[in-house]
Parts: sequence; structure tokens; C-alpha cells
Amino acid sequence: MRLIAMVILGSALLFAVLYGGFIAGIVLREPDVCFLLAMGRWMAQHGQIPAVDPFSYTYLAFPNGNAYVVYQWLSEVILYAVQSLAGPIALLVFTAVLQGITFVVIPLRLFALAGGNIALGSFFVFLVTLASLSHPSVRPEMFSFLMTAVLLELLARLARRGSGKAIDWYFVAFAFLLQVLWTNLHCLFIFYFILVGFFAICLGSYSLVKKEKLDGHFRTAVAAFLAGALATLINPYSFSIWPFTFLMLSDPINKTINELRPMSFAVLNNVLNYPWFLLAILSLVVFLFSLRKKVTSGEQLYFLLLTPAAILMSFLAVRTFPLAALLMSCAIAFSALMKPADGKLAQLGRDCQSVIAPLSLMWLLSISTFCGFGAYLLAAKIIPPTIPQGSAAFHPPFDAIRFLENDKSSPLKRNMLKGNMLNDAHYGAVMMWQMANPPKVFVDPRYFLYNVQIMNDYWDMVLYRNKPEALLDKYKISWVFLPSTSALARELSGQPSWQLLYSDTDAVILARNKWQNDSAFLP
Repeated sequence: MRLIAMVILGSALLFAVLYGGFIAGIVLREPDVCFLLAMGRWMAQHGQIPAVDPFSYTYLAFPNGNAYVVYQWLSEVILYAVQSLAGPIALLVFTAVLQGITFVVIPLRLFALAGGNIALGSFFVFLVTLASLSHPSVRPEMFSFLMTAVLLELLARLARRGSGKAIDWYFVAFAFLLQVLWTNLHCLFIFYFILVGFFAICLGSYSLVKKEKLDGHFRTAVAAFLAGALATLINPYSFSIWPFTFLMLSDPINKTINELRPMSFAVLNNVLNYPWFLLAILSLVVFLFSLRKKVTSGEQLYFLLLTPAAILMSFLAVRTFPLAALLMSCAIAFSALMKPADGKLAQLGRDCQSVIAPLSLMWLLSISTFCGFGAYLLAAKIIPPTIPQGSAAFHPPFDAIRFLENDKSSPLKRNMLKGNMLNDAHYGAVMMWQMANPPKVFVDPRYFLYNVQIMNDYWDMVLYRNKPEALLDKYKISWVFLPSTSALARELSGQPSWQLLYSDTDAVILARNKWQNDSAFLP
């Protein structure tokens, strides 16, 4: 059995290399990384957080009524610091290591903390890791995934300690520091209160039903909940981060973002979602069998209910698949089904515990190293990274951007760059990062910055519907930078009032002829 355990460990390390390489090959395909790095660069260069948006002209001209809050400023500074110090390869290695810790290291540690079978746990962690690939990206949410995994481990450690009546102040202090970081990293810091609050509710409810006194675990959870609330005030915006976060998460613009919509059959079109569905099915099976076991503690009730909570969360927004995978792994780890008492499987689990040692520093360092090596190998030797990386869905307009930066000799070009631009949203993000002095954008993927009317008008213009010419005049658009396949680009290319300045297979740049001599179109 020990030999099999060593094979499992070797397979895990090999898988870590492949996982890191796969991450490096796909995470830069989302152009969102560009506006994150651009904002991080702006803050690094200016030594402050911007009070108004430095990249968009429509946000100021047509405000959405919300305060301007750079809610993920710390993530943006960290990502830019990694990229600026060691380049895009380092950014990929950093991302792979973070993902490896979040979805490989900590989930198996949860099985060890729960006293579960490590051999069975290795299989489920394999599924969790594959499920995390349903939404991989270099974005601040990866820090939220890490914070969630760390918090789940903290709660698992609390659950295995003797209850007593005293508050575990070490847990409270660590949770406080975790929440300070989380609040400045990403808007999902509110998930802390869901996990800790639900933990306290389960413990309190169980004690109430059993007519038992509230123990130290409950008191610790309540103290951590209150400490977390205090921790959220340690950010550049203090309490204002709260109303902004809820306004942003409930903004009507979210209905236009596919990843924030409820689950539908469309998710089946992406094969990367299939491991998540397999994990969800197995989690439900484990949950249903676990219902047959008597619940003997509030902690057991909490970990049991994580599975339906994860499934519900996933139905509300498909973007939460990786988070749900973490919750399901924790629920499975604490299931009684993961603790076979005897037999060959139990012996294999004990041997895996001895060989892998999930709670050791070596497990953390090994997976981190192999994930990072996989990312480095692919980025340095196979697919050199660009920011962003091209894909079948998006072709970065690098040549067009070089044209804008390098050929400004003509008066038309100089005047054109001073006028209001209508740009593709993703092109806007690429310009923000690739250009030293980018023109102010009409829109970019930070959709929450813009009011719904701006976004509706943007789509009406780009898709050439609902009198787009009037909208071009409304916003005093003097030039457009759009994909060559867009309806507006095709229409304007045939109009004498517009001049084609640049065109390739991906993008076109057109300028309005009359705006230069017409004061009505001066920005």
C-alpha cells in the first residue's frame, strides 16, 4: 500500500506541473488583466489611489450616481508589482502558485484536519482542481478564492479543537488580519461573514435544539464575526466600502454580464465545466448518504450544509463555480463516508497520510514549486506570453495600437487623438495597458463604472441599431476604434463623412471628416 501511496504523491506532483502549465496557457486570454495592470501602474507611478477615474471620459461626463471607489486597489498593486519586477512570466508563475495553494494544497489539508481518508481525498481534490479551471484568470477574485480556502481551514482547525467555554483569541486575531487583507483585495470580502456567520448559526441552533450551553466555538465564531466587521473599516474608504460593495453587486449592469447570470444550459457548452458537474453530483450523493447519519454537533451540521449552500450559490451565478468547489471539498472532507474504519482502503489512506503529509510545510512547498515550474515551462519554453493573450474569442489589436502610437505625424492624426473616441470595450482595456499615454476611453470592461444608459447606447452604436448616427452626435464621437467585423465599422467604412485611417483583419480606425472644422464636435 505504501508503494501505491508514493505513486499517488508522484501523480499529484506531475498533475501540479500540468495544472500550472494549463493555467499559464489560458489565464491571460481575458483582456481584463490589462485594466488591472494599468490601474496598478497608475497607483505605483502617482503614489496614491485615484480620486476620479484616470482612463474614461464618459464616467465623469455621464456619472452613474455611485461614488468612485477603487475597491480592489491592493490586488491591482500586487499584480502590477509582480509584472513590473519580473515580467509576464512571473505573473503567470505567481498565479499558478496561488491557484495551486488554493485548489490543491488546502483542500487536501481539509481532509487531513477532518480525519478523512487521504486516498479518497486525493481523488476529490483532483476533481476540485479540475473544477477550478471553469473560470481561471489573473483577476482579484483569485485572492478571494485563496482567502476562502484559508478561512475554511481556520474553521476546520477550530472545529477539531476542544470546545470549552473560552474564546480562541488566536483564531479571532488571525481571522481579523485575514479580513483586513480581503477587504482591500476584492469585493467578495463579504463572503467572510457568510462563512463565519453561518458557522455561528449552526452551532447556536444545535445548542438551542439540544438545550446545551453555548460553548467556546460559538463564542469564538461570534467574536470573529465582530472582529471581521471591524477589520472592514481598515481600508482607504472606511465604512463607505460597504454601501459601494452592495451597490456594485446589485447594479443592473450585472444582468448584461454572462458570468454573473444564473446557471443555464449554456454552461454545458464549455467542457471545462464538466469536472465541476461531476464534483457537484458526487457531493450531492455524499450529502444524501450523510443525512442518514446522526448529527452529533453544530460543527458537523455546518460542514454538512456546505454542499447545498454551494449548489445554490452556483445556480445564482456561474462565476462562483470555483468557490462552490471549495465549499463542496470541505463538506466532503468532513463526511463520515470519508472515514472507512478498516480494510485496504483505510490502510491506503493511512499510508497516504504518512507519505504525502498534507499538513506539513513540504506539501505546501512541493505543490507550489511544481505548479510554478509548470507555468514557467510553458511560458518560457513553449508559448511566450503577451498581455493579453490572443484567443479564438478575442484578437488583441496590437498592430492598430502600434499604428496609433507610432504614426502621429499628420495633423489629422494629432487632432483625431484629441477627440472623443468610441472604442470596443475590450480594446479600451488593451489600450490602457499597452499605450504609454492612452486616449480616454468611451467604455471598458469595468462595466460597473458606467450607467445603464451609456451601456445601452454603446451597444446600439456598435451593433448599428436604434439611430446610431444620432448617438454618435450625442457623444461627439470623432473617431472609432472597433473590430473590423462590427456592424458600425462596416457601415461607417462606406460613408463619405468618415475616413478610414487604419484597417487590418482584426480592427479598424475611422475618423469623422467634418468634426475638425465643426465646433459642435469639439470635445
